[in-house]
Amino acid sequence: MPSARNLRDQKLRVCLLNALFSDRSALNQLVRRSISFEMQKRIEAAKQLLSETEVPIAQIALKIGFQSQSRFTTLFLQLTGITPRAYRGKNAFLGSSHRVSEGARLPGAAERYLRVA
Repeated sequence: MPSARNLRDQKLRVCLLNALFSDRSALNQLVRRSISFEMQKRIEAAKQLLSETEVPIAQIALKIGFQSQSRFTTLFLQLTGITPRAYRGKNAFLGSSHRVSEGARLPGAAERYLRVA
């Protein structure tokens, strides 16, 4: 038998959820924020891969969860104001000996993101 406190907490949760989700715009905003947060995480992983590896952009797009390089490039440009290729050119290490080649181990932050995603 649930305690009075558990029932009260459960009713409070239901009331809060009803208040939050009865307004469709509030639900839409919540969904947009969570999607935006997820995209930001993907773009951050991509930035690290672009600057620290020589993995082709198309492969980076697939590794971080995009279905195409085109969609990845469009979103990257929208969020950063620069294309992935331009970002790589601007932020890559000067010496290629510091960059990770295709098929090699990914940088830590990118590996952590890919494990979570």
